[in-house]
Amino acid sequence: MNYGLLVGMAIKNMRSKKSRTLLTALTVVYAVALMIALETVTHDVQLAVTNEVKSILPADVIIYSSTIAMPQQVAVSMNGMKYVSNAVPAILVGNAVVGGETITLIGMPSSALQYFYPDLISGGLIESPGDCIISSQLAQKLGVGVGDYIYVMIPEGLGGLGSTYQVVRMRVAGVFSSIFGGLFGFQVNMVVTSLSYLQDQLGVSGFVNTIFVKLTSDSSTTLTAFVDAVHSAYPDAQVYEQQDIIGAIGDVISLVNTFFILIIVLSLAIAGLSIANTMLMNVNERLREIGILKAIGASNSQIMMMFLFESLFITMIGSTIGLVVGFYGAHGVSALLNALGYSINIIIQPIPSLFALGFAASIAIGILASIVPIRRVAKVRPMEVLRIG
Repeated sequence: MNYGLLVGMAIKNMRSKKSRTLLTALTVVYAVALMIALETVTHDVQLAVTNEVKSILPADVIIYSSTIAMPQQVAVSMNGMKYVSNAVPAILVGNAVVGGETITLIGMPSSALQYFYPDLISGGLIESPGDCIISSQLAQKLGVGVGDYIYVMIPEGLGGLGSTYQVVRMRVAGVFSSIFGGLFGFQVNMVVTSLSYLQDQLGVSGFVNTIFVKLTSDSSTTLTAFVDAVHSAYPDAQVYEQQDIIGAIGDVISLVNTFFILIIVLSLAIAGLSIANTMLMNVNERLREIGILKAIGASNSQIMMMFLFESLFITMIGSTIGLVVGFYGAHGVSALLNALGYSINIIIQPIPSLFALGFAASIAIGILASIVPIRRVAKVRPMEVLRIG
């Protein structure tokens, strides 16, 4: 008996059991689509978050002091250091308040805003003293737009534990986008203004509490050498590395992805059980046919291959549809996050390796789930089955 005949018989049986075949294929579609959608979104969120952090905090190293007591001239001197490409002085306040919302306030030279690379939605960059740009999430919460004024409350001493605040008036010159918007618990309510204006308002002219440093090389050797040099020259300064911040956010995303993986494994297991149940029913319903095939000379392996072909056809059809549904489903997940208030402007891109993994996983599940039911074929005795029939 040739394999072409076995394939034809497998297809014929699938057509005769359309409802069962369809339901089984749908479980495969669901499992593969869920895998592709969730893992695509997770991968693209990870990529977008990494790019976002590099945009919001483009420095390789951030030197920070809890008080505004670091001479601005330090940044100028750093620009002459061996490993430094650019050093930008700034004032960073992580606990300022606007309209009841806790914000991150950054004051930096207007000339360095291109270094900050804000993705403006409306308006423009800072042009006049007192101008600022704010994140889209904060603009939405406050109900403000370009040309409106906001009042930023900055805690005395930047401690934020007392009740004394200094109020600084700013005009919104532009609104920039941010993918975070509460995603995974992160809030980016951010206001950026000119360093000189903030220094004047706080009475700390010539002093900063933060320096953003871009290095000449991304190598770990260069990074370590620079950090060691900073610690040696400024032992009281707190030094943060961009990769540490990205890693911390990545850990949160990985934790969420672990939950996704558990859901995916469960859905694949359900698909496997569905395939196993379908193949068991097919074998039981075709005992007489199996007996006839054996009586005319078909071997156990040939008959097993017929049922295996049927299982493979179901999983291949289901997984192929699942890949397509999953990819477009990723767009749906992204849209759902936006509808829920999580402004996440990620670009959903196909991941060939993930497609290959999803297809291979479904085929493997289909084969493994079919082994036990198909093995029953070997126990069928032609004379007994034909006599009962």
